[in-house]
Amino acid sequence: MASEGRWRKLWGSPWRAAVFAAAGGLVGVAYYELVGCRAGGTCAITSSVWRSAAYFSLVAAVVGWPGRSATTSGSRDSRGS
Repeated sequence: MASEGRWRKLWGSPWRAAVFAAAGGLVGVAYYELVGCRAGGTCAITSSVWRSAAYFSLVAAVVGWPGRSATTSGSRDSRGS
């Protein structure tokens, strides 16, 4: 199945972080609209829709950043000896 290979390739690439960041921005806007700052604009992150979207985008991009690929060299084991 060709589409499965494309998804695996995307999932292992840095584009995954971009997809997560875009989704995080949407979640940030939704959070601002649904919860927001009820204290009269004194909340640092949620007082502005732009700050909320930027914060949630950053957090989602960090979560979505692909980890290191597993190395196959057998010269080191997990104990470092």
